[in-house]
Amino acid sequence: MEVACWAVSKKPASITVICQSVTPYVRVFGAEIGNAIKEMFIKHNIRFEMPVVIDRLEGDASGNLQSVVLKNGVILKADVLIAGIGVEPTTNFIRNSGIKLDERGFILVNSHMQTSDPFVYACGDIAVFPLSSFDNRMVNVQHWQMALKHGKMAGQAIAGKPEYIKTVPFFWTVLFGKSIRYTGFSAGYDKQIIRGSVAEMKFIAYFLKDDKLLAVATVGRDPIAAQIAEWLRNGKSISTADIDKNTEDDWAQVA
Repeated sequence: MEVACWAVSKKPASITVICQSVTPYVRVFGAEIGNAIKEMFIKHNIRFEMPVVIDRLEGDASGNLQSVVLKNGVILKADVLIAGIGVEPTTNFIRNSGIKLDERGFILVNSHMQTSDPFVYACGDIAVFPLSSFDNRMVNVQHWQMALKHGKMAGQAIAGKPEYIKTVPFFWTVLFGKSIRYTGFSAGYDKQIIRGSVAEMKFIAYFLKDDKLLAVATVGRDPIAAQIAEWLRNGKSISTADIDKNTEDDWAQVA
């Protein structure tokens, strides 16, 4: 999506985003916000093919790309294909080492980034760790911000000055001038509360499970995400009642 946004300025003949989900970002932001982002892209003449996957690529005798064939039979003429293929951990080399992995091959660590071998630490995208703002449930968060914190925690533990990791996941992106900020970890959320206008891309979206706040996404409300991240980092439990009674200024009052 970021590449498609950037590519508009290059004035190509066409841009098409191909996605396996029913709308962009649906797993993170939900359908309403995802569809609003999609409409913003459509207004900039970006097409979408979804939900669908690529069947094959076709090119000329010299190996130059000519078209992208989708599983639904659609053929897209193309000069350039940019593929975001995700992340898989390359941890097969330690499978017989005694270090514990999860079923996907990610490395299990404790809150000091220590593996099941006390002399081995793991950080960043390959680590599954207990997230304090998510009731210390084991998670894998592939954010650069979290990887930086992981390295610090591992270094302090190795130096004999261990601290428990309390950082709250945080990421941001800018799409056509709209800065979207997200903090927390909303896997399995069962309730979403939106304040503001999604259509105008100026809102705060709260993600809750069992009436406990898991994460927040904001557009046009930049300080709020950082302020709520501080609440979550300090172990503050936020419910629907808190959301209903607190104004934007209230979130600045860090518990």
